[in-house]
Amino acid sequence: MPPCAYHITERADEAKLPFDPYLQPRPSAGLLDYFEFGLLLGIPGFYRAQDLRLTEIAPCPPHFDGVFLSHAHSDHSYNLRYLDPEIPLYLGSTTQEILQIWEDTGWVFKLGEHTRLEVFRTSQVIRIGPDSEVWPVHVDHSIPGAYGFVAVTGKGPVVYSGDLRFHGPASRLSQKFVRAAAMARPKALLLEGTRVNSERRDSEEDVFCRSVDLVKQNSGLVVVVQSPRDFDRIRTFWRVARETGRKLVVPLRTA
Repeated sequence: MPPCAYHITERADEAKLPFDPYLQPRPSAGLLDYFEFGLLLGIPGFYRAQDLRLTEIAPCPPHFDGVFLSHAHSDHSYNLRYLDPEIPLYLGSTTQEILQIWEDTGWVFKLGEHTRLEVFRTSQVIRIGPDSEVWPVHVDHSIPGAYGFVAVTGKGPVVYSGDLRFHGPASRLSQKFVRAAAMARPKALLLEGTRVNSERRDSEEDVFCRSVDLVKQNSGLVVVVQSPRDFDRIRTFWRVARETGRKLVVPLRTA
């Protein structure tokens, strides 16, 4: 998703965003356009000094204990390029690998520029300061290495779901997260959701079965449009190709 996924609005008439994939904030303006249009919050001590030069926020030493990245999708990771590199960035080992591959193939975020990477794995307890710890819990999502977090702080537990689903091939992971969240008895739950009110919820197996039927009905070329970062969907169409005697052809960067 483009960086406009970060847009925050409270009024319906403001829902039309000022940018689209073909009209983006000016790279030379740093964070100026992001703040002007509400795409990012103007938080002192959070961003790189060089990206604040045209804004009203004065650079200052960072005063955050860390930033936790739930998974590698761009609507969560795209704007890490503006994060002060002295703030610890916590991310899963699979997410680190995916971001490194995207960097090697020309993506904008340079993971190597961040000086304080803290890589974790499932079930690892991460201690933050004298009275806080964070438990990363694997969840099912359309990209590997997605996490929710259970944070135990001096003021009580807080749970963040990250992006998760219950209809994917690894739904058991999301169910495990629900159990871990319930056991923590959190004071607050931060929940991501894009289809909270959707009555229809197709599983990946449903997509596979319907796709097989459609491909078998057509003898010519079959073209599929999908995100190159939806690993499960790529795997599904690889299975479809095998089931129907086809060859799966993907772009080099996707491969």
